[in-house]
Amino acid sequence: MYDSIKNGIFKEIHVRDYKYSSNFRFFSMDFEQFIMTGQFYILLWSHLIFLIIEMDQSVQSHDQIQC
Repeated sequence: MYDSIKNGIFKEIHVRDYKYSSNFRFFSMDFEQFIMTGQFYILLWSHLIFLIIEMDQSVQSHDQIQC
């Protein structure tokens, strides 16, 4: 399940991240609209969820090594 989330959602997010970061003038003009549409918050939460999943997996693998 985690793999499908990573491959689906996060590929889309990285494409969007690249689009905004590579074209900074466009980004600064569109930033207010970007926040207003809520995409910014979706992006933020998606990255946060991704980090939590990664941390959870690393903790699990660490526990397995200790056993």
